[in-house]
Amino acid sequence: MTDDRLPLPAPEAMTAAQRAAAEQLLAGPDAPQDAWVHVWLASAYGQKHAAEKAAAGPSPTAEQKQVLDDLRSRAVEHVQKALSIDPAVKPILRGLYDPGYRVGNDDDLDSLRPDEALDALFLE
Repeated sequence: MTDDRLPLPAPEAMTAAQRAAAEQLLAGPDAPQDAWVHVWLASAYGQKHAAEKAAAGPSPTAEQKQVLDDLRSRAVEHVQKALSIDPAVKPILRGLYDPGYRVGNDDDLDSLRPDEALDALFLE
């Protein structure tokens, strides 16, 4: 990934992050076993979820709810994959989700709260 991709305004930053993570996944046979690729993808889907949630407002349509559910599922899937590959990324992911564990301003998974699956993963 080159430094000229970020920082970009949303949603371009989300697209660039997803593209960069996808490039890493496709880079070679060992890439899918890199927990950081899944952290990046979880973060990208979380950012996209936050943007879509903000755009939908307090009364999302059925179609918007479906998009939000899909983004949530994808983010959770990549959190699970990252943790299964390397449990050492748990504090980083938890900080992206839970303000009580946050270091800095990164809140990429914040819009997913509350989420039963993520709550369970972070309490394990």
